[in-house]
Amino acid sequence: MKIVLTLTCLLLAVSPALAERSKYTADYVRNFKSDQIDQKVTLEVAWMKPVKMKEEKDYTVVIAHTWDEREKNFGGTIPVVLLSEDRVDLLKKYDTAPDKEGGKFRGRDLDTRRLSGILREVGKGKTLVVDLTDGKVDLSELRKPEEDKDDGKGRKPEPKKPLKKGPGKKPGKK
Repeated sequence: MKIVLTLTCLLLAVSPALAERSKYTADYVRNFKSDQIDQKVTLEVAWMKPVKMKEEKDYTVVIAHTWDEREKNFGGTIPVVLLSEDRVDLLKKYDTAPDKEGGKFRGRDLDTRRLSGILREVGKGKTLVVDLTDGKVDLSELRKPEEDKDDGKGRKPEPKKPLKKGPGKKPGKK
């Protein structure tokens, strides 16, 4: 009886460590990209951040922040390319900041919504992106995007000011 109880306890302790990570995160997609390039992928998105574009294009880019529902942990980020006309609706649906489940932060859980698109490798660095344009946009010129610091409400953080040097004499002067 002790052997059965010991084996059961050991199995219960080891099984979470052997559990597979969620397939709906950016980290998973990045780690298993060779199987998924030019295939439809689905992600659990907690929120999205707009990306600054240097010039107006017929497409826009947002950064999707994914959430691992199984492990209750962040699942990485991935750029999402979409038509410019769809940007407002997408940001309304997925929000620009994380929503806590049920309105309260309980046990590190966030509200997520599923996003499906085609996984593509673009640019010289072969950046992975999720393409929502249905092939209407040439993504060959796309480069690695940078997140916009806008919080989605039109506010941007102020630039950091350089540190002032403390009192003292400049070297070489008496």
